[in-house]
Amino acid sequence: MTRARQYAVRLVSDWGHPALADDVALIVSELATNAVRYGSVPGRLFRVQLTLTKTRLRITVSDPRGERMPRPRRPSPRDKHGRGLLIVRALAARWGVRERTVGKEIWAELDLTASPTEPSPTKKHACPAYLRGTQLSLYAHLMGLRERKKAETRAALSWAAVRLTVERGLDNVKVEDIADAVGVSPRTFNNYFSSKAEAIVFRHLDRCLGVAEALRERSAEPLWDAITHAVLTRFGPDAQSAAHPVADAAQWTAGVRVMVAEPALRGEMLRAGAIAEAEIAAAVAGRTGGDLDHDLYPHLVASAVMAAVNTAIAHHLRTDPPVPVDRLLTDALARIAAGLSTP
Repeated sequence: MTRARQYAVRLVSDWGHPALADDVALIVSELATNAVRYGSVPGRLFRVQLTLTKTRLRITVSDPRGERMPRPRRPSPRDKHGRGLLIVRALAARWGVRERTVGKEIWAELDLTASPTEPSPTKKHACPAYLRGTQLSLYAHLMGLRERKKAETRAALSWAAVRLTVERGLDNVKVEDIADAVGVSPRTFNNYFSSKAEAIVFRHLDRCLGVAEALRERSAEPLWDAITHAVLTRFGPDAQSAAHPVADAAQWTAGVRVMVAEPALRGEMLRAGAIAEAEIAAAVAGRTGGDLDHDLYPHLVASAVMAAVNTAIAHHLRTDPPVPVDRLLTDALARIAAGLSTP
């Protein structure tokens, strides 16, 4: 939250509206706090987005918990919490809540009452962003030492769930087995995942969300070059697979085929796909200056990327001998990019 608030203040000042910095800091702080307190889901990030036009500044905070819609309260003088939305309502010219495909977003708008001031010489890189009226997204990773440890534990539990299921079959794996493989208690497993299926699918979801994150980090590259690099990097070997190398590749592939055909995983796979697609669309919109509510292109690209990933993995599993996934992904993305040029 601190990082999001500080970055937002710096960005608004760079855009030439330092007089709004205090109000922006307070709005971002209140909305981000609500996202962490009421909208958090293990393994998911909340998103803070600032959009500047010639007449207004829009602040949007989104999180993955669409079932928990915010409502202003009337706290008593003794209450320590419950004033966040009242503060936002008092500062903003307009505000509201919108459901997303996955999750929700809360937005607040400030009207621009003065022309932008000239940024300092060291900040002139921010001028083109203002002149284009584009948007910039910043993602609150909250990755302190404790959070990194939680992320490592979550990744280890997911990999253990995948590995044991491939080796034994889903019905022959218990939560206790997964927890024991990582050296934690079953209660710890339940703190991270609600089921074996969620734990198994999380590895795929985490990789797909990493694609969206990488797209934001590699903003200087052409879009489809960045997409190809992001996908190939996230779906390559990682620390978990390196620590537990596969002894028999053919046997492993056969086990994965059985695992992904499990009916119990299909619902989780659909949910994960929807979450990942929404995040990739947001990343594409941030790069191209698109509007998620009105523009088709970001959603079309995200859908195409997810289709390429799913198709490449499925083709890898059905070929004998298996065609390497990286080769299939490169081919699939090149074919899509040839027909989906950047607007």
